[in-house]
Amino acid sequence: MASGVMEILELTPLPVEPISDTERGILEGLAKGEVESLKELVQRVKADRRKVPRSNVVYHLEALKRKDMVSIAAEGKKVKVGLRKMGKLFLETERKT
Repeated sequence: MASGVMEILELTPLPVEPISDTERGILEGLAKGEVESLKELVQRVKADRRKVPRSNVVYHLEALKRKDMVSIAAEGKKVKVGLRKMGKLFLETERKT
């Protein structure tokens, strides 16, 4: 009988519907590291080589949160946004295909 530590990872299923270019841009921007504000995230996100309006980033960020790909934590007037395991896994899978 084998012995050792066994770790069980609970993952939500990958999204069935494809993600948008803006959502992909958000994930790629967060792959560079956590952001301390939405303004910083908006500056990182580029879709079709043009800036994306803040309202669009917020809309798609909420969609990614529902898919468990990003974490959003409000700290006073600032918002910390980071990449979760599912978001990292999605990006790694995309790069391998």
